[in-house]
Amino acid sequence: MNSGKPGSQPSVRALERGLDILGCFHGASTPIPLTTIAGSVDLSLSTTLRILGTLERKGFITRDDSTKRYSLGPRLLGLASAAQRMNDLAATALPFMQDLNTLHDETISLYIASGTQRVCIQRIDSTQTLRQVVSIGDILPLGVGSGGKVLTAWLAVEDPNFDLVTHAPTLSRASIEQIRQNGFATSFNERGEGIYGVAAPVRNHLGKVVAALSLSGPTARFHPEKLVSLAVSIVDKAREISVAQGWSPEK
Repeated sequence: MNSGKPGSQPSVRALERGLDILGCFHGASTPIPLTTIAGSVDLSLSTTLRILGTLERKGFITRDDSTKRYSLGPRLLGLASAAQRMNDLAATALPFMQDLNTLHDETISLYIASGTQRVCIQRIDSTQTLRQVVSIGDILPLGVGSGGKVLTAWLAVEDPNFDLVTHAPTLSRASIEQIRQNGFATSFNERGEGIYGVAAPVRNHLGKVVAALSLSGPTARFHPEKLVSLAVSIVDKAREISVAQGWSPEK
């Protein structure tokens, strides 16, 4: 199968071919020779070898010098491990998110950071007609919305490579410190008119913040006197998820 499309950008075509090559390893239990890979993706040996070389340099593929056969590399296995941890986190959080949803009947979301953005990995919608709609897999900005602000507030301190200007230019150091002191973040009309949110950090077994648990809904249903109870609920459930992941608050 030649995945190149007429008129497509060369870089995109090369990426498609690289992904096709990686797909050859699905279900493989032993290393694969060059000729088998080239035949599977309908490419010449020279083109296949060139793409394999790039994948090898990036750590997605490894080559056995003695057999000249190829296997999946450590970087790809690391991504698979990260995906499994995401799935484990989403599964662990689900019952606690259901509790929050039952208690407040608002939309409950779980976000993780991904570069300069955040990704929704778990979601329970409000049963009410008027509600915020975000789907699992949706990508949203960091620094905007309660979930993004929570992730930014801890990443900006815990990750030495985190650049606040690049990732969340609308947030100041003072606002980040305030979020950390409060233990939660709020947002009103930030990601869209008429939407509010409250979010708290979720930690792994080492105590590192790995996700943000968020409750969101229409501002028409929000009343200032509800903020304290909402914040207490979201912080408590985020803590329970963290403990379920092996975190000990006493550490």
